[in-house]
Amino acid sequence: MAASEAAGSRFARVDEEEINRIIEDAIPESTKRQTSWSIAIFREANRQSEAKASSKKLPKLSITKFDEKYENWLPFWNKFKPEIDSTDLSPVTQFAYLKELVEPRIRADIDGLPLTTEGYSRAKAILSGEYGKTSEIVNAYAQNILELPVVKDANPNEVDKFYKTLLYNVQSLKTLGKLERVNGMTRSVIDKLPGIKSDIVRGHREGWKDWGLAQLVKEMKVWRDINNPCNEES
Repeated sequence: MAASEAAGSRFARVDEEEINRIIEDAIPESTKRQTSWSIAIFREANRQSEAKASSKKLPKLSITKFDEKYENWLPFWNKFKPEIDSTDLSPVTQFAYLKELVEPRIRADIDGLPLTTEGYSRAKAILSGEYGKTSEIVNAYAQNILELPVVKDANPNEVDKFYKTLLYNVQSLKTLGKLERVNGMTRSVIDKLPGIKSDIVRGHREGWKDWGLAQLVKEMKVWRDINNPCNEES
C-alpha cells in the first residue's frame, strides 16, 4: 500500500511538460517528419485558399460608365479590362459588371444576350465592334481639336484649359498611331490663339508654319511654364 502511494506521489509530481516530452520521445522520428510535413502542407494549402478567396472578392465599381462617345471607349475599356475582364471572376460575373458599367441606351444592345460565357463574349464583340472603330475614334478626337474655342488674350487660365484639351487629344491620337492624319489642322489651331501666337512662334521665323500638333503642344508647354509656373503638368 505504501509502495503504491509512493508511486502515485511520484506520478503526481510529473508535470504536463514532462508528459509531453515522454510522449514525443515515444513517437518514431519518421512519424514526426511525416506529421511535420503534413502540417506544413496544410498551412500552405490554407494560405493559398485564403489568397484565392481574397482575390475573388468583388471589386468596387470605380470605373466611369461608358457614355456612348467614341473618344471615351478606349479609356473605358483600358480600365475595365485589367480590373474586371482579366481577373479570375467568372464570365457571368464579368458580364454583369459590363452591363452595370454602360449607360442604359448601350445596355439595350446586349440585354437580350444570355448571361453565360458565350453571351459575355458576344457582348464584348458587339460593343468593341460598334464603339472601338479606329476611324470613328480618330474622327472624334479630331473633332474635339477643331471645336477648341478661340483664346483672344493671354489669360493663363484660358490658355491652360486650351492646352490641356489639346494635349489629351494629341496624346490619344499619338497612342493610336494616327496623329499624322490630323497634322494638317495645326495652322488653324494656332490661329485660335491670337493672344499668344506671337509668343509661341517667336524665334522660329517661318519654320512654325510646318509644325505638327505635337510641336505646337511642346511650344505651348514652354509658354505655359513661363507664364503659369505654379500649374503642374497633369
